[in-house]
Amino acid sequence: RPLSLVQEVSLRRKAERSRLKMSVDFVLETFDPEEDDDELSNENLLRIIRSETSDQYVNELVWKCLGYTPREEDGSYSNEDVFPKWLEKYPSPPDLIGVTRNYTYEIDRPCQKANQQLVASIPMKYKQGVKEHLRPLGFTGFKLEELTPNKT
Repeated sequence: RPLSLVQEVSLRRKAERSRLKMSVDFVLETFDPEEDDDELSNENLLRIIRSETSDQYVNELVWKCLGYTPREEDGSYSNEDVFPKWLEKYPSPPDLIGVTRNYTYEIDRPCQKANQQLVASIPMKYKQGVKEHLRPLGFTGFKLEELTPNKT
């Protein structure tokens, strides 16, 4: 079955990471799109967009896609597989959603900056990809009045 947009981008990024890290004698695990199928399916993306999942779930899914892996022994995250440029700025996985829903400048600004960095890393040709891929499932985008900080 065809890959979703997120799966395609994830595969391309993993290949890019592999090329970058192999240049410094680093070997990545192989990526199996079937393993992550449920998490990156169009149906699951639609659930995320409709706020049918927790903000923490979304953070953890994005962290996984960026290469952070949870350590079972203490719940912290390993950054061994994180994209090199991202790792420079974020050695620990940042809150990208604003799970506290506290939008004061001091608390929200780091989330906002991390989110902006993530959005800026998406190639322009994929910026409308979620909307295009989810249109067959009934998603037509957001109206301005529907937007909240965790939906941007």
